[in-house]
Amino acid sequence: MNHSSTFFHPGKSTGFPGAGPIGWLPSLYAELETVSRRIEERRRLSQLDDHLLEDMGLTREQAEREAAKPFWRR
Repeated sequence: MNHSSTFFHPGKSTGFPGAGPIGWLPSLYAELETVSRRIEERRRLSQLDDHLLEDMGLTREQAEREAAKPFWRR
């Protein structure tokens, strides 16, 4: 069984932007930062009291719906 097409090969292009075999790392790092920020923001949103949510123009239901989204959803 030949799996050579599914594994990383040094010196071969990965198809991601950037030169060389690790050009995709900055994109991965940026995506991980985005996901981490999204998780933290949703956690904090779920902890706000109704008065603060009202100041932001949100209802408790809207805040709970946003906080319940999986991290991969925008």
